[in-house]
Amino acid sequence: MINLNEVISWTNGQVLLEGNSEFDGIGTDTRGGLKHKLFIALRGENFDAHQFLEKALHQETYGILIDKLEFYQQLVENNKIQAFKKANVSIVLVDDTLKGLQNLAAHYRRKMGTKIIAITGSNGKTTSKEFTAQVLKSHFHIHYNVGSFNNHWGVPISLLQLKEEHQVAVIEMGMDHYHEIENLVKIADPDIVVCTMVGNAHIENFGSLENISKAKEEIYIFAKAEAIRIFNLDNEYTKKMFDKYNLHGRAITFSESSISSEVCLKVKESHIDFLSIQGTILGVENQIKVGVFGEQNITNIMVAASVGVALGLSADVIWNSLTHIKTNWGRNQFVSSDRGCKILFDGYNANFDSMTSLLKNFSQLRTSGVKVAVLAEMLAIGDKTNDFHQRIGALAVVCGFREIIFYGKPWQAFLEGVKRAENEMKVEVNCLATQELTEEIYHKVESLDIPQNLICVKGSRGMETEKVIKRLVKTFPSK
Repeated sequence: MINLNEVISWTNGQVLLEGNSEFDGIGTDTRGGLKHKLFIALRGENFDAHQFLEKALHQETYGILIDKLEFYQQLVENNKIQAFKKANVSIVLVDDTLKGLQNLAAHYRRKMGTKIIAITGSNGKTTSKEFTAQVLKSHFHIHYNVGSFNNHWGVPISLLQLKEEHQVAVIEMGMDHYHEIENLVKIADPDIVVCTMVGNAHIENFGSLENISKAKEEIYIFAKAEAIRIFNLDNEYTKKMFDKYNLHGRAITFSESSISSEVCLKVKESHIDFLSIQGTILGVENQIKVGVFGEQNITNIMVAASVGVALGLSADVIWNSLTHIKTNWGRNQFVSSDRGCKILFDGYNANFDSMTSLLKNFSQLRTSGVKVAVLAEMLAIGDKTNDFHQRIGALAVVCGFREIIFYGKPWQAFLEGVKRAENEMKVEVNCLATQELTEEIYHKVESLDIPQNLICVKGSRGMETEKVIKRLVKTFPSK
């Protein structure tokens, strides 16, 4: 609940029309969900929500935040303002509605006093957030940002969804330029911060891993002095962050090999349905099964365990909580086709590091049939596009895939990689590579959909790889 006085004070806003004085949260979408809320008219590259003020009124909004006075003046001149008055709608003018949203979130977060956990990283931040939430939910009333509400508007919206009963909030923070993490940290004022790892995601925007690291380390630089900082000692760049920032408040570390870390876990065995992991948490040794696929998930598991340590959970409680972890939609998710074929779907996102991990993990699985790779373009990798796709094409062959399907603009580079590895290894590979997802691809995948085969499907979110899954699993849900 936010009141009108708070809105005015927190945004330095000017009341143009005074009506309702309390709002049941905020909203930004006039397509629904605005009843009794404060509607914030955001602007983007392809839209301006100021054009939909009347739609917000019809959604029974209680208040509106704008930054374009002319839209209010048009309502007055066209005598449409009467409808807003009749509905008792408050209208507040600010300099910038996005900044207003962020200011509301910053003050509201401090008003609520919820303990905030901030997670960033090139790979694994969303999965780490989900695993952390699963570990904590049996011990705290928690809130976490759904999906990838992790940017300059998603994080504020997530914070403004906090309720009195929430003790802990797990907030994912993404970035595609310098100072974005800095801004999000200043808004959320987190009590616990962690960077999962630094990798090739967003390399198009930064040009090098060193530059990506500089942007990611903002989570440690701008966290308050008393915040607990969690560090991954196994990644070259996050290890350097530990060396630089471990004295800024309390530090917790995790690693697969450093037994002095609070959390030291490693994969003993990898199976299609679970990982067998062993190690120590706060010195307490154990071995458990975690119901996820892919050895790269050990980092995400250790993030969740480390947050548990930071929040004061005992080692035994954390060990037990880890056994209940499951993966979510589109993240190393195994499904069965309608014909009984096992399919690994990892369509939430893709970059060179995550694609490499998936192919290597999948190569360890055994099958009486053939392994099939259905791969789509890795987006947003800039001048690395041809090189990375060529290397992934070659890796697919090295990892034992003998039926390979690829679609995306760099299909020729991918095919070159396949052919090169095929010649070097002297093996025969069937490869279909096209620029777009076509009926030919669908028919090819359907022909390989037999119980003895194993199929993996992976690509960037924008490539809509779930369409392939839906041809094989008719009841497969949309995200």
